[in-house]
Amino acid sequence: MRAFGNDKERAQLGYIHNLRLSESLLIPLSVLEIALRNAISRQMAKVYNRADWYEAILTDTALLKPGKPLRADKALQKLHNSITSAKRDAGAPNPNKVIAEFSFGFWTTLLNSRYNAAFWHELRFAFPHCPKPKRQRDPVSRALNQVRDLRNRIFHHEPVLWMTPPVEDYHHHIYEVLSWLNHDIAPWVQQFDRFPEVHAEQP
Repeated sequence: MRAFGNDKERAQLGYIHNLRLSESLLIPLSVLEIALRNAISRQMAKVYNRADWYEAILTDTALLKPGKPLRADKALQKLHNSITSAKRDAGAPNPNKVIAEFSFGFWTTLLNSRYNAAFWHELRFAFPHCPKPKRQRDPVSRALNQVRDLRNRIFHHEPVLWMTPPVEDYHHHIYEVLSWLNHDIAPWVQQFDRFPEVHAEQP
């Protein structure tokens, strides 16, 4: 109501439009999350040479600061909590089921500066089509965090109409990251991505 100057009719139209925009973004976001999960998981399996690579993270002494236990390292403790939760929700020791339970935030966390030395050498190959000037941990992490911001906003039922930068820029970021992962995915998703059509119909 504040955004539309207390015009009830316009506010209702804006609310419906916001719902439709959020709904239309779920398809490209879903495909991106699955593609990202698969690509990063493959590379992490190479880092530790095992399918249940997430178990190895928690015993990797190279990640712990000297003299600090796991519980004292906030970054590793966050990973530990995510892994514990995923294993519980999967209800089976099958690595594929456990990996499917990790959140989008978990995957972006692996690209944090905290793990640059430990993981980035292998994780950069998860983005084989990323232009070399951009294929650095910082720009890749930044792009994914922007996508995560959009995802969280939608899943927490917050408005996407007045985002800064605008929501169409976030939509562009989704496709940019998809193109880094696989050249074939972006044009495939575009065939049934309704965001451009819905965005153009704004009241």
